[in-house]
Amino acid sequence: LKFFSSKRNRLLKFFSSKRNRLLKFFSSKRNRLLKFFSSKRNRLLKFFSSKRNRLLKFFSSKRNRLLKFFSSKRNRLLKFFSSKRNRLLKFFSSKRNRLLKFFSSKRNRLLKFFSSKRNRLLKFFSSKRNRLLKFFSSKRNRLN
Repeated sequence: LKFFSSKRNRLLKFFSSKRNRLLKFFSSKRNRLLKFFSSKRNRLLKFFSSKRNRLLKFFSSKRNRLLKFFSSKRNRLLKFFSSKRNRLLKFFSSKRNRLLKFFSSKRNRLLKFFSSKRNRLLKFFSSKRNRLLKFFSSKRNRLN
């Protein structure tokens, strides 16, 4: 029994050392590979992030220039058309005011003219009516 147990122990020791060496060997290989690929990955990430950043910077500056350009164009057009609109409004409001003034004075003259005519006619017919009334009342009184 002792003999087998010592053999067993030696075999266990031998295989465990082999196992340990193999584990050590493969773990170091694994670590080297991991290190290698992680550095490659990091370099690629760094490279592409810098490319991405450059492209972003480039296109954002282009976008900003275009925005600035078109906003200035828009502002100039707005300014131009608002001044045109204001001039037209001013022009037409003055024309409207002149026309209103002209027609209001014409209307006032006509009103004044026709009111005086109306008054004269009223006065004339009221005096005629009064004379006729007087005349007929005197005739009626004579007949009574």
